[in-house]
Amino acid sequence: MTRKKLLFIVNIPEFFISHRLSLALLAQLKGYEVHVATTYSQNFKKINGYGFKCHKIYLKRGSLNFFNDLITFISIYKVLKDLKPDVLHLLTAKCNIYGGLASRLISISRVVHAVTGLGYIFVDTKKNYKKILRKTVLFLYKISIKSKSVIIFQNKENLELFVDKGIIDRRQARLIFGSGVNTDTYFYSEELMTDNPIVLFPSRLLKEKGVETFVEASKILKARVNVRMYIAGKLDSENPSSISKSQIDNWVEHGLVEWGGHIEDMPTLLSQSSIICLPTYYPEGIPKALIEAASSGRAIITTDMPGCNEIVQNNDNGILISIKSSDQLARAIIKLINDAPLRNKYGKNGRKLVLEKFSSEIVDNATLEVYAD
Repeated sequence: MTRKKLLFIVNIPEFFISHRLSLALLAQLKGYEVHVATTYSQNFKKINGYGFKCHKIYLKRGSLNFFNDLITFISIYKVLKDLKPDVLHLLTAKCNIYGGLASRLISISRVVHAVTGLGYIFVDTKKNYKKILRKTVLFLYKISIKSKSVIIFQNKENLELFVDKGIIDRRQARLIFGSGVNTDTYFYSEELMTDNPIVLFPSRLLKEKGVETFVEASKILKARVNVRMYIAGKLDSENPSSISKSQIDNWVEHGLVEWGGHIEDMPTLLSQSSIICLPTYYPEGIPKALIEAASSGRAIITTDMPGCNEIVQNNDNGILISIKSSDQLARAIIKLINDAPLRNKYGKNGRKLVLEKFSSEIVDNATLEVYAD
């Protein structure tokens, strides 16, 4: 019996490994022949090592150059034409758009778009150039999504936007919360009590992720509580909103934060931390860092943003604050630092929520059902 071919198209190997590896392994176990089309990096071969077949595409993430995007479209089209997958799963914005357009030229039984957020151009939409880009992106989504395609959303707000703008019919939409987390890897542990607790910011260093708010809160806290403000995340030079190396070095030099860069062993760092902060205003599905934090049993402070308010329920497993409010963030940190039983309560409630709604097992099985619909 011929195995069905499942093709993931994703911008970079690192995103596939961090967000969709467990799904691909489960699909492989269920009998799919799994293929991954992505850009080349040192992790390209790592994907091959799982028994998946890799295909190289050309894609520049931060580029708005027409010719670059044309080459992206052609490279994706060639992969589709050669492979002829039974199921096509498109991840990240450019892959959704150009993969969707290419799929219009080739007969594919099942095309699945995963909208895991809308990206930096949906921030500060009062700026004229971003208004134009936003309209352009929504138009491209509309023409790239076929009437028989299925679109997976991670939060209700993104789903309603696509329906309200007439991009999709509501019957095409599926709501699956987040990308899942391995609850054994991100294990629950009691907090380590210390006189110098870690307040952790676990994210790429993008302005919209709220890293500047985190640093401003550190300035407020400096003379009031004894905490280690720790940033675990890498610079993202391909993103125009990335914090510069000189800026992070300046913050470290002035004793405002510690910076660990990219951390391979996040479960251990989470177990050593007391509070997880992500004061983001970045339009994404559901931040995986918050799901990992909740799975690890940690109290969370984040913003009342779509996606964030799915994983954090205010005053149940964390605290929701307004965007760009370092004062609110500082007050929330002080409140939790001074109340260990409350942190413990939030941590246990967060773990329970993940087990009920956000685990890899739940998310991956729901996605496989979409393939088979």
